[in-house]
Amino acid sequence: VAREFSIDPDEIVQALEEIRPQPGRMNPVKAKNEILVIDDSYNSNPYSAIEALETLSAIKWNGRKVAILGNMNELGSYTQEGHLQVGEVAGKVVDFLVAVGDNAEYLARGAGKLGLSKDKVITFKTTDEVIAQLDKLLSAGDLVLVKASQNKMRFENIVKYLLDNSALAEKLLVRQDKKWEKK
Repeated sequence: VAREFSIDPDEIVQALEEIRPQPGRMNPVKAKNEILVIDDSYNSNPYSAIEALETLSAIKWNGRKVAILGNMNELGSYTQEGHLQVGEVAGKVVDFLVAVGDNAEYLARGAGKLGLSKDKVITFKTTDEVIAQLDKLLSAGDLVLVKASQNKMRFENIVKYLLDNSALAEKLLVRQDKKWEKK
């Protein structure tokens, strides 16, 4: 399209280099300790979680692949099955799973069903509990997918904690305005 409008190729390249995903939507974020976070904290459902895990699987990476997955809300009667299915995919893809929220047990059970050993899965009830343990759970060079529904999970706080420079949070992360700080 740009060529059709006679836009200079150098301008095209420059514009493409500046494209960033929307905050919280599969956005790669450099974090402390040479950790790379894939911030997909905006929202979650079984389809998008599985797609995110398959993307994680496709990335060539020398370190561990870790998924921090939380509740997927508003699934109704599909809640248990949806979390089990996502857990099963995680069990095939990740080296370590952190499952968070009221449905964490289903994510963990799904991961174990396909061979992720119990010592490679940990569950927490709240995001704050995870944040308190992140320094012990993650290692330098990890590739970390962070994904959950927004309601009550606030997984952008996990990404904010991991940032090498927290001053970048407002620019890089979703839900950083005053309205959200109160929730």
